[in-house]
Amino acid sequence: MLKRTRVVSLNTWKCDGSYLKRLEWMSGGLRALAPDIVFLQEAFVCEETGDDTADFLGSVLNLHVTQVAGREKLRLHLGEMRNSRSNLALLTRTLPVHQETVQLAPCDSDEGRMVQIVDLPMSGQLIRLANTHLTHIKGYEGDIARAVQAEQLLNAAEPPIAGLSIFGGDLNARPHEAAIQKLANASGIIEPENDDITGTFQGESADQTTCTETLDYLFLRQNDSTEAGRILHLWQALDTPIGPNRLFPSDHAAVVADVCLSEQEQAC
Repeated sequence: MLKRTRVVSLNTWKCDGSYLKRLEWMSGGLRALAPDIVFLQEAFVCEETGDDTADFLGSVLNLHVTQVAGREKLRLHLGEMRNSRSNLALLTRTLPVHQETVQLAPCDSDEGRMVQIVDLPMSGQLIRLANTHLTHIKGYEGDIARAVQAEQLLNAAEPPIAGLSIFGGDLNARPHEAAIQKLANASGIIEPENDDITGTFQGESADQTTCTETLDYLFLRQNDSTEAGRILHLWQALDTPIGPNRLFPSDHAAVVADVCLSEQEQAC
């Protein structure tokens, strides 16, 4: 009997904060969740020091790692400015059979944003994953750009024939904004049966947090020829402060979706 599929999305906050400690906390939190699919944004890579967030987490979770190289720039890491990347990555229990990237429309000086796409055979059908990190630019220009980028994400996340798609990531928009409404109201979107997202952007420390905002999302989508899947529960994790300094594993909480990919998955 088939079980539910657990999907997690997490912005890992590059190498900021207490990176090595956070890497340990993120890996422990994800291991406890036992996900089948993980969407990662801001997955740090530094060849000079051998650090690779996605590879490390994939190894801990025993998942296949597929990465898309993000913008290369100097970042402060281990006390020095080092050349590094901030990648998109997908960790999957099933080996992808197809992968590609879509370049997103730029906004102001914020260029190089992408959608990472992979197709997986799961539960007797093809599942498309589309992982992204939309522009962080604020104000009118950013709002317009995110709406355009959301349309591109939606096109990239078109479900395969007789399949489903799961898409999202750090979308840098609140639930009421146009970009999110465009995604939530699109054809084929399956609403979660239970939604316990209370705010995913949390900052570095619980003592410094004045408010939380929901910026991270996972959507399930079907086409007309697909047997319906279900999101049983949408919730957040890795949002508990750790240690005497009450630090979080990342400045974003993880979004977790427990999904049935087919109505025949009776164990769900």
